[in-house]
Amino acid sequence: MGAEAVTLDPGEEARPMGSARLGRRVAVLGFAAVVLGACVPVTVNLTFPQEKLDDAASQIVDMSRRPGGAPSAPGSAPASKPGSSLERWLGPREATAQERGGQVAQVPKTDTEELRRLTESQNRRLGALQQWLARGCVGENNQGLLEARPGQGCSGDVAKLIGEENRDRQAIVETFMRQNKMAPSEAGRVRASFARAHRDRVQGGQWIQTDKGEWVKK
Repeated sequence: MGAEAVTLDPGEEARPMGSARLGRRVAVLGFAAVVLGACVPVTVNLTFPQEKLDDAASQIVDMSRRPGGAPSAPGSAPASKPGSSLERWLGPREATAQERGGQVAQVPKTDTEELRRLTESQNRRLGALQQWLARGCVGENNQGLLEARPGQGCSGDVAKLIGEENRDRQAIVETFMRQNKMAPSEAGRVRASFARAHRDRVQGGQWIQTDKGEWVKK
């Protein structure tokens, strides 16, 4: 008997081969999605106890009142676990935050190049500021900023000084929060810390604004 030729329908062969190729593509795409997901940057906002914010604000305000803006005790972050896989992906501060659930209480940064530049700018007008504070022409409000007050012998220079000083103070708050990875919702706590630090350094008989909004002479 002669061998019987068997003819395969092309569709019957193509279906299993096509399914295999499709399966491989799905597997590759799934693997790529996992890898890309691992590479997505993780934003971690840090939070600090109020006393640590108060200490940091005091250090920065002191920097603005000394020649050169040298800090008395620069803040530093604790070292994270060496060799941590999260540290390799996110960096030490972010890794520590991620390992603790997203928020960490630690020592805020206070000694950075940008903060030093801003406090050095404040140092250059410190003499004029102290003069106008003594005359009662300016006061420290409860937001950490200067405001004009009805003092003796005040001139147009007061408004210029207030504008320049407040710009630096606002920039310091924004820089401090950004460099310490703080959420915008923490701005009120940070401003309160700086307001306390500025008012604590006002001399007796000079204007300050209380937390209730009342202006009094210290």
